Amino acid sequence: MKLSLTRAQMLERRRISGGLEPLRSDCSIEYTDGIDIDRLLEQQLRARYVWMLDHADPSMLAVESVGGIKESAAPHGGSKLRLPPSCRRALDVELDGWEVPAHILPSDMFGTILSLQANTFRAATARHPVAVTSPGGDIYAWPGGQLRQLNGISDPGDDSYILDESGLSYLLDYGKGNTQAGI
Repeated sequence: MKLSLTRAQMLERRRISGGLEPLRSDCSIEYTDGIDIDRLLEQQLRARYVWMLDHADPSMLAVESVGGIKESAAPHGGSKLRLPPSCRRALDVELDGWEVPAHILPSDMFGTILSLQANTFRAATARHPVAVTSPGGDIYAWPGGQLRQLNGISDPGDDSYILDESGLSYLLDYGKGNTQAGI
């Protein structure tokens, strides 16, 4: 199930998962110095969430049809798709005339895929289309056509967390504080 949580709701869940809530109501201790725990937790949550948007299994996130894409022609009869800044990761694309959507390949394959399109015997077809991310972040797709649909993962901004319920425990519990090692 898809969840949409505000920053305050996510912080509350993080405090509970970290054992920082519920507070005892029969006593009170106050400090006037120290670190701002809520600010620290918010920074950790945001870093983990952005890492998830870029690297986690898409089933843990909210995959959506991305809008606001600018289309232009690409070499060898392809289409170039410029993604909006909010799109963190593009997953698959389908253009008019294609029989099936194409999974979007990573940018390290760009040179190879581009060179294959120059060979009529190895170039993509409507039955076997190909799409690849360019080093600049644009999506190149062959054979060219008008965009029908591009599915991806977008960043809703600093104040929202949109993910699948299965990704919530992943965000809150695993690898606390370590966004570089795969959460």
